[in-house]
Amino acid sequence: MQFILTILLINAFVLLLCAFVIVTNYFLKQSGKVKLTINDKRENEAERGQSLLSACFEAGVFLPAACGGKGTCKKCALKVNSGGGKLTTFEKMQLTNEETRENIRLACQVKVREDLNIEVEKKAGSAAAFKAKLIRAEAVSPKIKILEFECGKGGLPGFEPGQYVQVRVPLPWETVVRSYSISSSPGDKLCFTLDVQAVDEGLVSNLLHKAVVGNEFEFCGPFGEMVLPKDFLNNAA
Repeated sequence: MQFILTILLINAFVLLLCAFVIVTNYFLKQSGKVKLTINDKRENEAERGQSLLSACFEAGVFLPAACGGKGTCKKCALKVNSGGGKLTTFEKMQLTNEETRENIRLACQVKVREDLNIEVEKKAGSAAAFKAKLIRAEAVSPKIKILEFECGKGGLPGFEPGQYVQVRVPLPWETVVRSYSISSSPGDKLCFTLDVQAVDEGLVSNLLHKAVVGNEFEFCGPFGEMVLPKDFLNNAA
């Protein structure tokens, strides 16, 4: 009986050791840098393991992601000429057969694991990255807060009513992106407000609700094509 128990313990130890080697090898493959080529002109280094959406942001290419990088809005679609791995389940649901034949992918779903060659439309670079500091947090209900941010040098990029910004929250394992509509008037170039509803188990929304005046966040935008016509108010009057 003792002999059998010894054999079982040895086998269990070997299995645990194998699992440790596999997991370690996986994370080692996730570390390091790869080459990201954009439109066959720009070459950038990108960290392995992050999403292509984040890699594009770091390369100065700001792609829209109205769904917050969940693979449901299709706004971050681009062409991946090489690299990118297999299609994810969300990509198979969102992309047509013709799009997949043309190597169209969703940047939020592609993981950076190897050298990538991508093509993005010129209009994808019309947004900008900026930092803003929280200067007011007003609770209008138990679940909703009005958050006012003050932009740093250069002010807020010009936006139109109906557009949104993306807030980026870096975590140890990845950078999380969420989108929020701008609720303030386009006339103010230094400050803007977001109406944020706290969602159960919502990582970013709850983080924003717990933020205090003085906290700084990283944004990019504005994004969105469904905007209020400029003559809407005049016609309504």
